[in-house]
Amino acid sequence: MALKLLKAEKAEAPPSDAELLDGLCVRDERAVTLTYRRYARHVANVAYRMLGSEDEVEDVVQHVFLELVRTAERIYGPDSLKSFLLAL
Repeated sequence: MALKLLKAEKAEAPPSDAELLDGLCVRDERAVTLTYRRYARHVANVAYRMLGSEDEVEDVVQHVFLELVRTAERIYGPDSLKSFLLAL
């Protein structure tokens, strides 16, 4: 699956959430990086609205992505990836 992510990166189209989720399930470092780049800002915005503290936001974002890597195989489908991240 890592090859698929590298091929997707070389092409103009970014990898789909399904491809990222496949990579996350096998703890592919590139999939983690690309998922972080795609969703970290969304997670940070939600955390900031809930907490109102920039200091805590960084900790929350880090926690959410660590939890994602640990539990990616429990996510039911690519449509659930963003929902999963924002629900944590």
